[in-house]
Amino acid sequence: MEKNKIVLISLLCFIFGSALAQNKYLILLKDKNNSPFSIDRPQEFLSARSIERRTRQKIKINQRDLPPNPAYISQIKAAGSKIWYQSRWLNAVLIETSPTVLNTVLALPFVKGLEGSGDIRNARMAAPNNAEFVKNKLEVLETPVNYGNSFNQIEMLGVDKMH
Repeated sequence: MEKNKIVLISLLCFIFGSALAQNKYLILLKDKNNSPFSIDRPQEFLSARSIERRTRQKIKINQRDLPPNPAYISQIKAAGSKIWYQSRWLNAVLIETSPTVLNTVLALPFVKGLEGSGDIRNARMAAPNNAEFVKNKLEVLETPVNYGNSFNQIEMLGVDKMH
């Protein structure tokens, strides 16, 4: 009886521990098709200040300015991932999930792939000739970053969250 308890407790610890093994991945999306957003209605996804600046500088709003498709985001969440950040210009989503759920996300029809080859904490960057990959470990900063006068811009771009 005691042996069965040990086996059961070990099994539960393994399952619980596996569930906690969460990594962050940058998921690239194939397109922005069927999006509820339109470049004809930029006020739905851009601030009035941004629209005014673009008008003043004669910068046209284009497809890259559209946010990632909310239906895609919903399906990624439903698969069991936590969304950390969305990039409209990369058409990508930074997610936190287990390796098992990652496989489910990568199998979704609108997912182009994974940036790098795995968890972004051990990101891999393509070499100039794309023939080999060079491992680039990211360091965790022990002290907060002082962005100085650029904090507002850094925060607007979401770089502070990425750091």
